[in-house]
Amino acid sequence: MTPDQIRSILGENVKNRRLAMEMTLQELGDLVGVSNPRIWQIEHGRGAVPVDLLAKLADSLDTQPAVLLTANAFAKKKSLAHSA
Repeated sequence: MTPDQIRSILGENVKNRRLAMEMTLQELGDLVGVSNPRIWQIEHGRGAVPVDLLAKLADSLDTQPAVLLTANAFAKKKSLAHSA
């Protein structure tokens, strides 16, 4: 797995978890001590994420760092309902 793929997985998971928790970019940024543009960068797979920041993100999102690095950990569930 490439660093770009890892950043992409992390970003998708951070965004999906943040939205599921009904948290804004600003709120998450305040919790972890970075600006909301920095959270946006992380969610879009841009720039390195130090281990300390990864730990703060996981704590603020009520999960574990390893989960944030797992593909589709917080993927939105698609409806299986079919129309008759």
